[in-house]
Amino acid sequence: ERMLCGNQEWVWIKGTRNPTKSMPLLSQNESDVDGATSNVTSLSSEDHMETYAESTPRQLTQFQITVTAKLRLSTLVAFLVQRIVQGQRTVVFMGTCASVDYYHALFRAIEAPLWNSDGDETNASSNTKSGLFGDKATIFKLHGNVPHAKRNQTMKLFNEMKSNAAIQNGSHKATPAILFTTDVAARGLNLSGIDWTVQFDPPCEINDYVHRAGRTARAGQAG
Repeated sequence: ERMLCGNQEWVWIKGTRNPTKSMPLLSQNESDVDGATSNVTSLSSEDHMETYAESTPRQLTQFQITVTAKLRLSTLVAFLVQRIVQGQRTVVFMGTCASVDYYHALFRAIEAPLWNSDGDETNASSNTKSGLFGDKATIFKLHGNVPHAKRNQTMKLFNEMKSNAAIQNGSHKATPAILFTTDVAARGLNLSGIDWTVQFDPPCEINDYVHRAGRTARAGQAG
């Protein structure tokens, strides 16, 4: 409520090494299951900050961008271009299977890649590999309607790209890759080497947001 409503003040959240014990975010005169009323003192802003700090991993950095509906697609493209330039891997979460199929097909069907064969950004259509990002990044999709065998193949290819690049380059840096997916990939899947998660369609539940964000900044790595 503090972040979304009220006087629109910013609340800066920073993880601490020794956060205080988490306290429930309850309002005054909150009714319990039995209908009884309990008087719970509201937390101060400092208490809120400590509570949020404990639930936020120190290595996880979160950003938010506000754009009009008209600019959602162009903003997503611009963001993904920067991730590819940095050699990073990104998971883009969407609300429906249809959205995943649409954006996956759209990005792969565009015949004017942003890079030419020399690696410079261009609008020419001479790249040997089709799609908006040409041969600079591979685009995958994953959702509940994808057959099980295809899902396994996608997961294998998505994770193998990182290991192959590490062997060839003698480093642990991942090759640029983009995965359009629904909440099917928010938990229970081993997505290795994820640098960014983008919540293109905001989830309806807080738990879903947490699980989505948890695809990165894992095992002590920043994300």
